[in-house]
Amino acid sequence: MTSRGKLKIWNIYRPPARSADGRDAALYLERWPVGEDVFIGGDVNAHGSWDGVDMQDSLGAELDDWTAEKNLVILNDGRPTRIRGLTESAPDVTIMHARRIHLSTWNTGETIGSDHLPIITDIGETEAEKKKQPRNFNYRRANWDLYKTTVEELIDRAEFDSQESLETEYKRFVEVLKAAAKKAIPTSGGEKPRNAWWNEECSEARRTYRTNFNHWRRTRNEEDKRIMEEAKAHLDTCIREGKTKAWRDFAASLSPREPSTKVWHTVKGLDGRSRKPLPKGSVKDGDKVAKSDKEKAELAVATYANVSRVLVERSKEKEAYDTVREHPKKDPEEEDDTGEDFCLSELQRALC
Repeated sequence: MTSRGKLKIWNIYRPPARSADGRDAALYLERWPVGEDVFIGGDVNAHGSWDGVDMQDSLGAELDDWTAEKNLVILNDGRPTRIRGLTESAPDVTIMHARRIHLSTWNTGETIGSDHLPIITDIGETEAEKKKQPRNFNYRRANWDLYKTTVEELIDRAEFDSQESLETEYKRFVEVLKAAAKKAIPTSGGEKPRNAWWNEECSEARRTYRTNFNHWRRTRNEEDKRIMEEAKAHLDTCIREGKTKAWRDFAASLSPREPSTKVWHTVKGLDGRSRKPLPKGSVKDGDKVAKSDKEKAELAVATYANVSRVLVERSKEKEAYDTVREHPKKDPEEEDDTGEDFCLSELQRALC
């Protein structure tokens, strides 16, 4: 699952058609969910482009056409999802929106008793989910005089009616406070602008790749696969060039006073990956065990101090120490020429 975004997970089962008990063979796709927040895992008892073992049947072709029309993709990569004796097939499908195709991985696991293999899907975050952050009021930068004046003006203009219910009047008053806060109190977080490196060329390359990918998933043709791979390589090139140009422009705009956090935020944005969660439980280093966050931090500092220390032989360390101690102290009354300008020969030597 994603750390911020929410997915609607649908489990769908279409049993095999049997005339004896009145089962039909329909998929009833008009009832299936669609959208960017949909994840479908289903045993459809059909075989389409996703099945690298069985030939495509009419239901599989219908499902392939439906996913292409709804901008959905089937993540299966051709491997079987069901093994019964010596017979292999892939009646199980994993479906999600095309926007997540580059962010997700699909695998099958070892059998756990059933003839259907476990299907493991790792779902990444879309750019919109990464950028979406809650908006918070920054009270330290609030203009309280403006806030007070705005509240008084809005209350004077608001039409409070004693005949209205208390709940209605309460909501109206809250709207007054919100309007004043929006005017006088700045916010932090919230929706961030789109990545500067993403351009129209990247969008066009992504659309081309998606079209070729969906086409190859249907045909499984080697020529279509080659075209799809070329489109993917072109998309990767566009993204890489866009990020490179954005970084160069950003680096050229930096000044010595820029905070380091701005640099790291930019690097993180170009990297595009979310930070992995911190390890849970205790941390062990030799015979030392850290359980709390404070203990883990202290253990990390001690470990870093041990590996980062430059080891010098004791005799050489003492020799250097004695040399520094024996260095004659400068007489404060002596003339100090450090403030004088460099002569031309000194500058030339420095620049060589």
